[in-house]
Amino acid sequence: MADLGYELVDAWEDPVRRTEIPYVTEPLAIPYSGFYFRLQ
Repeated sequence: MADLGYELVDAWEDPVRRTEIPYVTEPLAIPYSGFYFRLQ
């Protein structure tokens, strides 16, 4: 993102909210995360 002229302002992970992958039979929980970038 830095190569495109953006700077990272904030990043977070939500341990409660999970991403589910359709058609995956084994239990798999990927933590939800987010990022906020600002164009410099």
